[in-house]
Amino acid sequence: MYSPLMLYYRLLVILAVVSLIKLVAMFVKERRGHTWAEERDLDWYRRRHGVEGEIRCHRCSGRSVAIREMSRTVKEILNSHVCATCGAELYRSKTPKKPLAEG
Repeated sequence: MYSPLMLYYRLLVILAVVSLIKLVAMFVKERRGHTWAEERDLDWYRRRHGVEGEIRCHRCSGRSVAIREMSRTVKEILNSHVCATCGAELYRSKTPKKPLAEG
């Protein structure tokens, strides 16, 4: 049978491991946010599909663009801009999170 001190020690080790895993996951998610939008931003879309002026869908030539929130990091929201007609992803962007109001 384990002593109460040994059980307490095991609980602390488990808590430390879970906390470390959570911290690593948060870091990876935050790091992913830095590169996610830069890979396929609006400038990339314009260059790739030769779009000047108004944005149009490369698949169906639709003009209506919807914004989908794909993920959140600590500081920003990751968005995917998609064609509202056919659903094709056009480009990506990041929106800074607004600070919480005090009071």
